[in-house]
Amino acid sequence: MKKKEPLCKRCGRCCRITPPSLLMEDIILFDKGLDLGDFFTIRVGEVVWDNLEDRLISTVYELVKIRGDEEGQCLYYNHDRKACTIYEMRPVQCRAFFCMAPEDFQRTFERPKLTRREIFQDSPGILRLIEAHEERCSYVILDNMLKELETGGDQVANDIIDLLLYDKELRRLAEKRLDIPARYLDLILGRPMETVLKYYGLSLRCSEGKYFLQAQGPLGKEAPA
Repeated sequence: MKKKEPLCKRCGRCCRITPPSLLMEDIILFDKGLDLGDFFTIRVGEVVWDNLEDRLISTVYELVKIRGDEEGQCLYYNHDRKACTIYEMRPVQCRAFFCMAPEDFQRTFERPKLTRREIFQDSPGILRLIEAHEERCSYVILDNMLKELETGGDQVANDIIDLLLYDKELRRLAEKRLDIPARYLDLILGRPMETVLKYYGLSLRCSEGKYFLQAQGPLGKEAPA
């Protein structure tokens, strides 16, 4: 007798844990009408929370992911219906993932990832913007600064603040001068560095025209605005 294949229970857990990242084959999804504003980029070296491993990790490759809603579940998941609203256009990872047999997903995840370079290959202006941002605001640079923070004093703290403010200003200029919709910036430039700073145990604060880094510990270096 042929063994029955396990069936999906439609519990929605795979959609609620973390939104999927895109593989090279998923580039066609944008031709099918998915909005660029529904996606964001995790950049190389960025510290993120890995829901599968339940720990913080530093990414070694660029990932383009579907946004999550306020609860962190995939933007395209309908909680009431326990269904995917783009099921016929769902990414390759979604097609491969099955919680009762995760082996296929693990193999799929190792395939070439889709990056911003492929998405914007016909937009040289955006590619130049991405390159300029990476040159000044890479997470490798931020990580090195943070390692020097305890011994480097106010100057290193000021350098970190300058980096965060440059990231913030470049986004403003991209929206105002290049007429790039704000909802696309998390894909083009990745998530704001100020937002990701929380994974390093820090936050950027402003008080009376001065910016400073705030931490739970004794750290709190001020710098002029």
